[in-house]
Amino acid sequence: SAMASSPVFRVLRNEGTLQASSNGTLRKIAQSTATLLQQRGEKVAVVESSSGGVINAGLMAVPGSSKFYRGPGIIVYGSERKVLSRVLGNDELLAMITDRSHFATASKYRAGKEKHSLALARHMRQEFAADWCIAESGAVGPSFNVDGLDRAFSAIAIAGPVEGAVLVESPSLDRESNMYLFGESALALLMECLNSASQNSTE
Repeated sequence: SAMASSPVFRVLRNEGTLQASSNGTLRKIAQSTATLLQQRGEKVAVVESSSGGVINAGLMAVPGSSKFYRGPGIIVYGSERKVLSRVLGNDELLAMITDRSHFATASKYRAGKEKHSLALARHMRQEFAADWCIAESGAVGPSFNVDGLDRAFSAIAIAGPVEGAVLVESPSLDRESNMYLFGESALALLMECLNSASQNSTE
């Protein structure tokens, strides 16, 4: 069923210089997220694109992940339409994701990714019977196939008892650094939503 309102994507700009790999940070955020999920007795599913599996790996690296992680983890990247159709199981969502019109300009491309990630999070949460779903989609760099797009970004959406959304931008053209940044940002957003849900239930 459609939600009464959708979260607005907050824009987060990472202007600092990133290390090539920051999996120490990822590990800490994943551990904190896992603790919150286990305290609530809930499970999370993950559908990612430009972060390339970093979110799934971060969560699965936490000991006892089967208690809070709902598989199969999915990376939607470079897939043929036929394969995507089987994975998503929803023709309307497939049409939205494969619509080429959002490649026309950088702003349309970013708006399209926001729309995709929120729709994906909501749909895959139901498909996987998960309490929460993280969905992420963007452009990781170093080159971009859309006119006017000059920086890496990721549209991250959370579906669950509380919804959340951020658009993370990075000035770095280092592909691996951006993947970690997007993965960490996704888990940080989930943690924010989990904290909100816990506050709501105690009020």
